Amino acid sequence: GGFPPQPRAILLNCNVSVLILLHHARKCYINAEPQAAFDQGIEMSLPPTDFDIATPEGKVLNLGLDATIETRAADMVENRATYVLVQRIPGEEEGAFTFKSLCPVYAEVEFAA
Repeated sequence: GGFPPQPRAILLNCNVSVLILLHHARKCYINAEPQAAFDQGIEMSLPPTDFDIATPEGKVLNLGLDATIETRAADMVENRATYVLVQRIPGEEEGAFTFKSLCPVYAEVEFAA
């Protein structure tokens, strides 16, 4: 059985492109919670744009949506703020997404852009 996924806080350098920030966040998640990541089907081969970050209240920042390699994360996030890693799941309609929290603490929060 092992342990359920634990809430973990990681510090991320925002002075990088958005895609690198999302890549690092996903990598940290997989390294910290390999079993949960495996159960959720989350692998390093998934593109970083399959993920996003959101406020604990549920507002998704849509970092990965229009990101280019030049888009700096520091321009889009608040310094020292707490964000939740979410997975972006394509909806029925083109361009529509639902979001799933990868942190059990925020499982009940409804995330939307």
